[in-house]
Amino acid sequence: MPPFGPRNFEAVPDLELEESQYDYSKEPLKKEDRVQSQQANNIERWKSWTETSQNHRRSIMYQILQRNRRFLWAAVPLLAAMLWATMMSYFYIYYITLPRMNGMLPRIGLSYATFPFISCVGAVRLSYFQGFCIAVSTFNVIAFALNLYVMRRVRVGRFWRWAKATASCVGSVFLILLSFFSVETNNRLHLIFTSMQIIFTGIARSLDGVETHLLLRYSPWNPYINRSNTVKKAAAIVATPSSILALIGIYGCRDALVVLQPGTTCHILVEIAAPAEWILAGTWAIYLVAIAMELYHTEVVREDLLMQIEKRKTDGRNYEAQSLLNSSTK
Repeated sequence: MPPFGPRNFEAVPDLELEESQYDYSKEPLKKEDRVQSQQANNIERWKSWTETSQNHRRSIMYQILQRNRRFLWAAVPLLAAMLWATMMSYFYIYYITLPRMNGMLPRIGLSYATFPFISCVGAVRLSYFQGFCIAVSTFNVIAFALNLYVMRRVRVGRFWRWAKATASCVGSVFLILLSFFSVETNNRLHLIFTSMQIIFTGIARSLDGVETHLLLRYSPWNPYINRSNTVKKAAAIVATPSSILALIGIYGCRDALVVLQPGTTCHILVEIAAPAEWILAGTWAIYLVAIAMELYHTEVVREDLLMQIEKRKTDGRNYEAQSLLNSSTK
């Protein structure tokens, strides 16, 4: 019997499917549908490529910033120092190039004796004075915030570091305030804000010296700490007597009529205080340069301090263990 006889015959199943089970996606697409599908695929590929390229550019930019982060950190106080020095140079050149009267420089205000204070020239060039003070104060606050951020893991001198940053920020606020209260129109408030700015800046420098002393106890031969500390000490040696003379001139005589009379005590005090203020402002620029040096090497200093602190802890634990061992053997 043939192999395909009745005994091997199996009923052929019904090939008709229900409408709900039919897969229409396998049918050939029309021309319009194919074009739309191709456009949708192109849009998806474009979005994917755009996201990939943006992520790639972000990663490259992040790598560039990471490699140059020390330069960026140091650039903040360095830019503040350059702006402050530029303002001082501009005010000085502006004053000495004014037309002379009878061979003498003209008087631009009533709040100085012979040579004007920085704020006296700033009262004449008020918009420039305000702009420079705002920019320098902003960069100063950012610099101290960066120092707090990078040194956040170091417990040594943490209190003094925060106190230094706080005093410096308060001094920056007073710097902005004194620029908006002119020495000619708001003399009393201007002198108060000027003296507060000098005092809080001096406090910040003093607290910085305390912090540096504590850091040097753990890492006395660190060259980066010693270099910035040398620059700060040189600036402090000049700034201390200059700030005292400036404050004496501010609070020693506030009567403009007496200041204008040559030979009087007030005239002499204010005559000395004006150049002292210029010198004090110059030392502030030097101090900002020292902060830039410090920020550039902050990561290296931080790692060295953490290593020295851990080494001291390990040596202390070893000493205690050896002392217990010696006492037990006795």
